[in-house]
Amino acid sequence: MHDTRRAVLDLIGKQDRITVSALAESLGMAPITVRYHLNSLQAEGLVRVALQRQDVGRPKHVYSLTERALGLKQP
Repeated sequence: MHDTRRAVLDLIGKQDRITVSALAESLGMAPITVRYHLNSLQAEGLVRVALQRQDVGRPKHVYSLTERALGLKQP
């Protein structure tokens, strides 16, 4: 697995649920780059996304690990 994708999975696992902006800040990457990796991880069935509604503004997309991702062993 790509090192960046492993880092994304590790961060999501530590936070349980996390936004793109929080991932981007933690990884020192642009949000669009993080979204690219999240889309790949979602296609592999390792990450799921849910909408988190707020009082004002658009809902946030929050990412969490799937059961499949939780079953992966560390390298």
